[in-house]
Amino acid sequence: MNRLFAFFAIIYLAGASTSHALSGGPFDNGFGSAGLEDGAVYQAVLSYRNGNGFCYFHPEANIVGENLASPLAFNARGSLQNRSVLYYKGITYVGSAIGMTDPDTRYIQCTINATSDLANTGVQQQQNNQNAIGGAAGGATQTASTNVGLAITTSNRGFMVNGNWEAMMRKMSPTRRFIGEGELVFLSPTGADAVAGLAYQGYSGLINAIVQAVSGLGNNFNPAIFTQAQVAINNALSSLPGFLAGAGLDSVQESGDTVKVKVRGTLRYL
Repeated sequence: MNRLFAFFAIIYLAGASTSHALSGGPFDNGFGSAGLEDGAVYQAVLSYRNGNGFCYFHPEANIVGENLASPLAFNARGSLQNRSVLYYKGITYVGSAIGMTDPDTRYIQCTINATSDLANTGVQQQQNNQNAIGGAAGGATQTASTNVGLAITTSNRGFMVNGNWEAMMRKMSPTRRFIGEGELVFLSPTGADAVAGLAYQGYSGLINAIVQAVSGLGNNFNPAIFTQAQVAINNALSSLPGFLAGAGLDSVQESGDTVKVKVRGTLRYL
């Protein structure tokens, strides 16, 4: 009998030594851990015809400066938590990737914007000791500012690409893995919508120049000049709609190269 009790006691203790817990809790919104994504990025590989690429994004990345005293406190384009690098038909694009996740439904979404000509610009401060008057050393210190530009990618084409993809997390542990699809639209600055934008800016500048020229006459009122200005503005407004006729969202997509994208990726800790 004692051996029987000892046997059941061993079984009970063995079961008690194994911990069992439910995922989630009152402080993490039902997830395995509310801080699981801290210090991590979702990295995705994009596969498509005539090219490929990758992107990183962090769901909590700052895409704008939240502190006015420090407007640079955000994850800029091309940073470790906000980047996209794409190759398509001989052109390389570098830009941003911004996304969100919903681990409860295993949903993930990302939007991409990149350009074929990207440079990192900044201001370099340089101090030089100037000799005082009379040739004595150790005079005043002069500070010079120089704009420095570092080309990240360049093609001299000014192309852009916009894209969006959706995915489902197929595996949640030990590493989150996802598979999805979407599309990329590669745009040229010579498209109908780009030409329409250039025409709008040009005609706007022309009309503003006419208004400023007439307003500069002051008290020298000459009805003939005002009539000529009115005719010039009317002619500009009559010519502009012809350039804007092909503008709009439909023309942007029609003039761009649209490619379907396959996506696969993981949650990676930096």
